[in-house]
Amino acid sequence: MLLTVGVGTTTYVRVADRSKATASTSAGAVSTTTAAAKATTSATPTKSATTQVATTQATSASSSSSSSSSASSSSSMSVSDPLEGTAYSGTPQVGTLFGTSDGSLTSHHCTGSVISTPEGDIVVTAAHCVYDSSGAETDLAFVPEYDNGSMPYGVWDVSAVYVASQWVSDRNPDYDVAFIVVHNTSVSGTIQDEVGADTLAVDQSYTDLTTVVGYPSDTNEPITCTNYTTEFSSTQLQFDCDGYPGGTSGSPFLTDVNSKTGLGTVVGVIGGYEEGGYSPDVSYSVRFTDWVSALLAEAEKGQ
Repeated sequence: MLLTVGVGTTTYVRVADRSKATASTSAGAVSTTTAAAKATTSATPTKSATTQVATTQATSASSSSSSSSSASSSSSMSVSDPLEGTAYSGTPQVGTLFGTSDGSLTSHHCTGSVISTPEGDIVVTAAHCVYDSSGAETDLAFVPEYDNGSMPYGVWDVSAVYVASQWVSDRNPDYDVAFIVVHNTSVSGTIQDEVGADTLAVDQSYTDLTTVVGYPSDTNEPITCTNYTTEFSSTQLQFDCDGYPGGTSGSPFLTDVNSKTGLGTVVGVIGGYEEGGYSPDVSYSVRFTDWVSALLAEAEKGQ
């Protein structure tokens, strides 16, 4: 039975304690799926006793970013030529979301990236990747730097999902952001210890030079492209680069990427308008503002 507790403007829907990690998922047969939107799903989401969901009413937060910065002056970003997603070996803190069944991985359908937090166990992605009209999709695992079956940092089970109540109530595209908590019981440290983490920032420019790393559902390798974002609306960013089809939802919009570490600052994720866009050559993101910081703060509390 779900326990719902109202605290001020925030409602918590609790299923289990954040600290309870699930048994590590094994790497089984991996298949891929495709769809018109940027996210693809293979099954109807179901709730699990090892997942908690916090639905947070958007309020302003005093912090404009998370903890320590991961980007540095060694950034050497430039606009891609041609403007299309190019396959490469991947970046440790960025990975793909897989479905799971009976302890094995099924298909991958979205992308996420580890962000810097005190607990070191939080990944940012798009809300539509993890929460739909059926509720939270809990049979999920995150695989950082996945590349053609290679899983150098293992498989990390999703144990908690945090989305804004505006997304839960009516799938408002201006709140298409989610934070998920991940664990791997076979690893002594956190995922942040293993792969590093990007900094999350809010209220950034509409026109930053941005790298987007994503995992198309119809391939088993990540892609990357760099271009300037533009202002699609007061709440949405637009990123023009071809080759971002289904599966790239949740891909981080990274600025100030360190050329040595691959770490940067997350200012958005593919999602929002049209759940990220129905055309592979144009992608969208919610522009991160204070409500994203507030939602992250709830995830960090782990209530």
